[in-house]
Amino acid sequence: MALDAVLGAVNYSYGGDVDYIPILYGKQLLVEYLETAVVPAITNTDYQGQIKEQGSEVIISSLPDVTVEDHERGAEVGDYEELENPSVSLTIDYAKKYKFRVGTIDQAQARFVLAPKFLQKAEYAMEMAVDQHWFSQTRTTAAAANAGVTAGADSGLFDLGVTTDPLILSKTNVLDWVSSVATVLSEQSVPEDDDRWMAIPPWIQNLIDISELRQAHVSGDDRSSLYHGRPIGALHGIMLHRTMANYSATVGANVEWDILGGHRSAVTFATQVVDSDSLKTAQYFGKLYRGLQVYGFKTVKGEGLVHSVVTGAVLNA
Repeated sequence: MALDAVLGAVNYSYGGDVDYIPILYGKQLLVEYLETAVVPAITNTDYQGQIKEQGSEVIISSLPDVTVEDHERGAEVGDYEELENPSVSLTIDYAKKYKFRVGTIDQAQARFVLAPKFLQKAEYAMEMAVDQHWFSQTRTTAAAANAGVTAGADSGLFDLGVTTDPLILSKTNVLDWVSSVATVLSEQSVPEDDDRWMAIPPWIQNLIDISELRQAHVSGDDRSSLYHGRPIGALHGIMLHRTMANYSATVGANVEWDILGGHRSAVTFATQVVDSDSLKTAQYFGKLYRGLQVYGFKTVKGEGLVHSVVTGAVLNA
């Protein structure tokens, strides 16, 4: 923006009385704040190499349950159980694409090489679109005992919230909530290993950061031993991942968030970039860039997935 001039002074700026002072453009791009994809880190990709294109289908076999019965001395064994081997299919039924063009003149006059920067933005946009789609679809696939106001396969004692009656999270109860999710997983005999996870938005991370963890009741240090790593780490045996791809919706006066936690074995995910190229056309000076990604996902163990519906109060209100 040009400086103001007194009345009668000649304006030498671009577009003024005389175009002596050109517009100057910085050589550096504005810093882009790009989200990191979460889905590949919280799902298993065991069947990634078996897909080739949209419409591919992978049959996933699983072990059957075996019935255990009481036995009395002298009793006959009885009929033998026929064990069935249930299977589910993973279909690569989703696809997303990008397409843009870069003109020859535009590229020649640009201050940097356009295509690589644009392709980077396209890649991140693709990752975020897939993440958001995954969260919106997967949120309804948790086992019935792992959601609602009476969650817990054994106890039914945990309120994880439901639509129109969400759990209100605050700094005083957020740690209890994470512990509840961990316990719900344990009541389903989900392995207590490094593959347990939760995907939370930044505002929930903030609640954790200002909770009693800061008071360091457990370790006596400046951080509780429940919390490892920065900015996100393990809490109650669950690895926390920060994302802004969680499904949310305005219901009445509240924004309700569907928060998922679970074990990597619960959902399988497979994706492949099947086409990414550039080409020239006879009608256009420049290049056309395009990319096509196919993917699919399937909840194969609903008991390994926990669904919460939460909201929060305004901080510092």
